[in-house]
Amino acid sequence: MTRYLYSLLFIPLLLIGVFKEGDMFLPNRFINQFDKNITITTEYKKVIVVFDKAGYYDVNKFIATKEINYLQKNHIAYINDISQMPKSILDYFVKPRMRQKNYSILLLKDMNTSKKLNYQDEKITIYTLVNGKIDQINCISSKYLEPHLQN
Repeated sequence: MTRYLYSLLFIPLLLIGVFKEGDMFLPNRFINQFDKNITITTEYKKVIVVFDKAGYYDVNKFIATKEINYLQKNHIAYINDISQMPKSILDYFVKPRMRQKNYSILLLKDMNTSKKLNYQDEKITIYTLVNGKIDQINCISSKYLEPHLQN
């Protein structure tokens, strides 16, 4: 009986699935930390997705070593998965700090989309896109950001 109940719990996960190579990167519309709508167009070549605080800090530290407009010049979107963060913490603590950055951080609030994003514990996911389709998926530790973000 318990096996049956456990299998029912996993059915929604099977139906949702995760992104794989060849899929279109959707949804492509996000809101950034400045509450501005941003669309990931076919011009974007890479998408960085962070799922936790450590990944967020590591990516920010990496971007701080680069020239201004590094993400824009290299057609890179940077997504922070905040789908499980309480709204009050986001509004009063996290967003004000994010607004100090001079680059756009796209905020992923939808938990169903979050489940598709190839989460691995303590990893950063980098999608390489070709015309909006996922060409490659890499789940890496922060020390490998540099080689994966070179065009």
